[in-house]
Amino acid sequence: MSKPYDEKAFENEIAAALLDRGYVRVPSDQFDTERGLFPQQIISFVKETQPEAWNKLETAHKGNTRQRFLQELTSALERQGTLELLRHGLRTTGTKIDLATFRPNTGINPELQRKYDANVLGVTQQLHHSATNPDQSIDLALSVNGIPVATAELKNTFTDQTVRNAREQYREDRDPSEPILRFKRGALVHFAIDQNEIYYTTELEGEDTNFLPFNKGHEKGGGNPPRQGDHRTAYLWKEVWEKDSWMDILQRFIHIDQRRSKKTASPSRKKRH
Repeated sequence: MSKPYDEKAFENEIAAALLDRGYVRVPSDQFDTERGLFPQQIISFVKETQPEAWNKLETAHKGNTRQRFLQELTSALERQGTLELLRHGLRTTGTKIDLATFRPNTGINPELQRKYDANVLGVTQQLHHSATNPDQSIDLALSVNGIPVATAELKNTFTDQTVRNAREQYREDRDPSEPILRFKRGALVHFAIDQNEIYYTTELEGEDTNFLPFNKGHEKGGGNPPRQGDHRTAYLWKEVWEKDSWMDILQRFIHIDQRRSKKTASPSRKKRH
């Protein structure tokens, strides 16, 4: 790699790969830091896929629909969490609002396929996520219909930064009380990434944050095998984060582990590529 290949170039490369795979670029300035959401993305999805339900809300709220909907969605996220609402929708004023549409288990339903195709997977670079520290930003954020589901801190080994530095950044520089970083209520998973290795956590706890490897293994050891002409970690954004794979993971392979703790979640290794 040439010397100009820095962390920003690495970030741009990942974002470009996601855009090539059907993601949409969502600017950071569309993010509501207090609610931890991209409001316009959410509302556009609901209006497009569920116009009758939105009309019911319009009738009930009499011109204040947007504000009331976002208030109720934010309250539901606090009570139920991101995963629950993505999978089962929001119930408000006697109406069920789907916040995402997943593929049916069997059969071909044209209406469900249309709604599934309407899902907007967003990628945001340098997300300014904090209401109290507006200069702070996270390298990448992934969202589904405006609801953040993952964040990532990137480090470039060509500038002597590694995945270890990314983990330290989460532990030392990120406030777990921010809505997008709050366990269960915010993004479901946080990745630390360089060109060679990936680690993840589902709960940020400052210095006590525990990261686990999200690597494929190589020669009966850790890390990842080489990829011809590509980064060892490219399977994450080219395979795991590919739309169908990522939506399947969100639907089936992330679980809240009630046996260990009400505060523990983990993405299943079964879907790891």
